[in-house]
Amino acid sequence: MLVLIDANVILDMLEKREPFYESSNNVLSLCASQKIKGCIKRQS
Repeated sequence: MLVLIDANVILDMLEKREPFYESSNNVLSLCASQKIKGCIKRQS
């Protein structure tokens, strides 16, 4: 499964912003374990 990851998900995890930290960490953990593929769209 390919999922689009918003930049805020990355920031939520890095800065441990509540109440989003746990969910963001879960999504990125799924990417790290290769259960899903994450994609961050680069603006041109």
